[in-house]
Amino acid sequence: MPIYKDMGIAIIIFVVVMNIILSPLRKRVEGSEEEQEIIMAELKEAEKKYGSDALGFKKAKKQMLKKHRKTINLRGFDLLIEGIYFITFWWVFAKGLPQQDWNLLYSWVPKPPDPVNLTFLNLFDLTTVSWTLNLISAVGLFIVLFLKNWWKPKKASREDYLILVWAPFAAYFISSKLPAGQEFFFTITEVLHFIRLISNQIKKIRKKLGFEESILPIKDFAKTGWKQISGG
Repeated sequence: MPIYKDMGIAIIIFVVVMNIILSPLRKRVEGSEEEQEIIMAELKEAEKKYGSDALGFKKAKKQMLKKHRKTINLRGFDLLIEGIYFITFWWVFAKGLPQQDWNLLYSWVPKPPDPVNLTFLNLFDLTTVSWTLNLISAVGLFIVLFLKNWWKPKKASREDYLILVWAPFAAYFISSKLPAGQEFFFTITEVLHFIRLISNQIKKIRKKLGFEESILPIKDFAKTGWKQISGG
């Protein structure tokens, strides 16, 4: 951070930049959610069909996973990225930066000034547990899950409601063992997810009202503007 050296602000900038870079992947993952539900429904149907026939179920499951391999690989890659985030932030705030292990930095990275401000606006120490941040993150997770269930094309299932109820509680108690920097990262991620949900819903409403087709594409708008300026 060249001006205001605050780790919390640095995390916000990092999360926003990474979400922009990974936005094509996010869109594909969100677009495949319906197919993921189809996969789960097919698995349940196969369980009912084969019952105690473990060999038959295993064979059907293998064929099913092969048919939906692209969606499964996409979801797996997304989870891999989330896992890397989780381990990295845990290491930085629980093991790395608090000990100021500057020898771990690349040679071309300038050594940060001491001491490093590992807080967010001096409100939260990001190296220790913060019950306030845990609560904010749990409430944010509940809101995001509620909106996803509310705006699903199909009616939410019993499992969806169970996740809605229990996931925030589980996240709250699990995060009670994590440094606040990690929880702060999850909170910012939830805020961006909330913005994407609202944005997608606005787009759907505009499409239903017939406004989407009347909007001039950015590329065409830029060409028209250049012609006006250049006199072409």
